[in-house]
Amino acid sequence: LACFLVSVSGVPSFRPQFKWFSRATCLAGFFLNVGVMFYLDPLYAGLALLCMIGIFVALLYKDQKTNWGDVRQALIYQLVRKYLLKLDGADRPHAKTWRPSVLLLMDN
Repeated sequence: LACFLVSVSGVPSFRPQFKWFSRATCLAGFFLNVGVMFYLDPLYAGLALLCMIGIFVALLYKDQKTNWGDVRQALIYQLVRKYLLKLDGADRPHAKTWRPSVLLLMDN
């Protein structure tokens, strides 16, 4: 799942060397892994997923000061960039969606 999210986010430092890497193989591996977990023992698979979600939520709400980016930041950046490029490609805004642009002139 992590490889899929990093692949979707378009992080330039993510360059997998696996010969058959694709987003489809990432998702297939994730779903097959979860499927085998539930096939072997549904109770422990559910407990493991609940523990994983609990750890994720605990780390999400704990205020950690780190200087590296995470997948959430990369996905948000990718979405903002995508929609800014889409806005830039538009010819003229429609009258209903027009918003004023503020220009502030200052003198040093």
